[in-house]
Amino acid sequence: MYAIYVIEPEPMPRQGLVRTIEEEPDLVVCGEAATAAEAMTHLHAHVPDLLILELDLPDLNGLDLMRRLPGRHPDLPMLAMSGQAEAICAEQVLRAGGRGYVVRYEPIPVIRTAIRQVLAGHFYVSERVADELYRAVAGSRHPLLPLPSDVLSPREMELFELLGRGLDTHAIADRMQVRVTTVESYRNRIREKLNVARTADLILLAAKWAQEERVCYSRRGCHRRR
Repeated sequence: MYAIYVIEPEPMPRQGLVRTIEEEPDLVVCGEAATAAEAMTHLHAHVPDLLILELDLPDLNGLDLMRRLPGRHPDLPMLAMSGQAEAICAEQVLRAGGRGYVVRYEPIPVIRTAIRQVLAGHFYVSERVADELYRAVAGSRHPLLPLPSDVLSPREMELFELLGRGLDTHAIADRMQVRVTTVESYRNRIREKLNVARTADLILLAAKWAQEERVCYSRRGCHRRR
């Protein structure tokens, strides 16, 4: 049974989300809050398997809350929601430490998919938002980014895919049976080969690669994963 904590300031959306969660036989809502302060008090004593939060909170920006929580609960997966169907919101959520972003008014099956993906240790954003995120990361200076499977070695490709599945440096080191410093070295080489300046941007690209079977790496077309 997975325990999920919900932060949503509006009673009706909160009740609807709770109902959506508890209709699943292996999911249970272990707590609810309308404000960040209330949630932080509850989370001090009990850590859920997943935190779902609305970004527009009355007492604290949801992104600020997401940045604070890893200091107390570094392994807490966070799925953010809002009414904005914009890639910039999803990008800010991922940079703040979240594992997923879903628009509040998406159909119930989409919300359940997002919950399942994050509980499984993956990232989640919608396909449309993922495409917009990629274009934002690629930028106008790189009209054609290399396809990872074309330029990465098998071990680099393994690490890239583990990044996309949401594993952190230590978890990747354990999975690949190498030292943390080796993982960092691989990651730096991958950034160079893919022309990506920052690790945060690399994670965004890896998350998109892991999520979609077909990934657009150019405005001129798509390449199928190999």
